[in-house]
Amino acid sequence: MFGLGTLQLAGIGLLALLLSSGGAYFVGYERGHRIAILEIQAESLKAITKAVEEARALQIAEDAITNEIGKHEAEARERIVTKTITQIKQVPIYVTQKADAACTVPRGFVLQHDAAASGNASPALPDAPGGAVDSASGVALSGVAETVIENYGTCYKIRGQLMALQDWVRQQQALHR
Repeated sequence: MFGLGTLQLAGIGLLALLLSSGGAYFVGYERGHRIAILEIQAESLKAITKAVEEARALQIAEDAITNEIGKHEAEARERIVTKTITQIKQVPIYVTQKADAACTVPRGFVLQHDAAASGNASPALPDAPGGAVDSASGVALSGVAETVIENYGTCYKIRGQLMALQDWVRQQQALHR
């Protein structure tokens, strides 16, 4: 039989101690590694959460700008429409029936006006003035006044929209600086 001496027992005990402490070291290392990974993930989550919160705040600010400018533009448009309607209603006061009867609006004027209003570079006019372009168009002077007022009203509405858009762009740029 084999007998274990004191030295052999000490060797086995030392080996067991090393294995158990090495295992504990490995388990400790593994836990430490997991904790480090979790800490990195937690920091990443904090960064993502902060980025999402900043994006939401930015979106809220952008929406506020859009809403405010849209509100002002709509109010301005309504004022322009009201003024345009009021001015059209006043045409008979300033361009009376007598003025309508005294003024013949020539066909050439109507053709040229309509060409300009449609954006055509050259109106559909006859080659030579006189005759057809000098004849009465059937459009009363008061009708010309109403059309001009409507055109200016449209012009001012578009101008207001453009100014609102420019203001919106400036405020958005300032927000993103």
